[in-house]
Amino acid sequence: FRRVLFRSRPVVYVLPGITGSHLSAGKDRIWINPLRLAWGGLAKLGIDESEITAPELVGLYYGELCRHLDSTHEVRPWPYDWRLPILGLGTQFAQALRKAFEETDRPIRIVAHSMGGLVARSAFLDAEVWRRFRERKGCRLVQLGTPNGGSYSIPMMLMGRNSLMGVLAAVDLKMDRSGQLAILWRWPGALQMMPHAGDLNFCDQGTWAQLASADPGDLVFPDPVADDLNAIRNFHTEYLKAPIDGERMFYVAGQAPTVDGVTVDPKRPPGERILFTRTHDGDGQVLWQTGIPNGVRAWYTTAVHGDLARHQPAFEAISDLLEKGTTTR
Repeated sequence: FRRVLFRSRPVVYVLPGITGSHLSAGKDRIWINPLRLAWGGLAKLGIDESEITAPELVGLYYGELCRHLDSTHEVRPWPYDWRLPILGLGTQFAQALRKAFEETDRPIRIVAHSMGGLVARSAFLDAEVWRRFRERKGCRLVQLGTPNGGSYSIPMMLMGRNSLMGVLAAVDLKMDRSGQLAILWRWPGALQMMPHAGDLNFCDQGTWAQLASADPGDLVFPDPVADDLNAIRNFHTEYLKAPIDGERMFYVAGQAPTVDGVTVDPKRPPGERILFTRTHDGDGQVLWQTGIPNGVRAWYTTAVHGDLARHQPAFEAISDLLEKGTTTR
């Protein structure tokens, strides 16, 4: 009876955000493993390193949500290597969706946090997958704080001035921040979440040269690789083609002061000349204005960006959106 009941449930894929999947080099878990990171393990996550796998989601951030959804759905966690290009990850996820549509007639649903929402929408660039998702009754996508228009947290990271860089600086005993940045600067998955628009064009080498000249602080910014910048522009162009459907796609937004711009004040002391302006209209990482797609309904919760998938007061609302396409919670 339990097996029959399980097989009658809708399927839900859970996609994490950037850094939300464990990464291993062969059998050696690097992310998140504080001991390995302390002894220079980040070097094993360089973009040219082979045999990197993403075996599972980070349970601390996604375990409770998966357990909650398990009471009403067949939960299929979908970890991925978040260093890699987003369109390629979308193609991989599209293959998983194709297989799911072929093996069952149940609704296929998706909860995607942050970068995971970009991967999910990129999968819909596959016209056949999108057709099946649109035509099968009950299929829905819920994005949790997805940076559909990019995020200023990425240029902050690449300037060594966000929380992730602070963590790496605290735990890594082998590599200095310049070495760490040299690795992060080559991760396409991170680079492609640059803001799509704004006063500064972060896809232009000249912008980075100007910022480095104005205020490098105690760092020397790595020189952007031209091919990497071209790949960012290509992703932004292709992602605009991903379908949007207000009847099948929904957005959950958090609340916290969020960077909405970068300015330079040459009168300030060295190391303080690059300024990040902030607004309350965002989740701490992603602005509502650029994160929420036009035509998609959004619901707001008090969680910050990184906690959107583990904020238990919102779990019932997420379930409502998956099952009914609306919620009053």
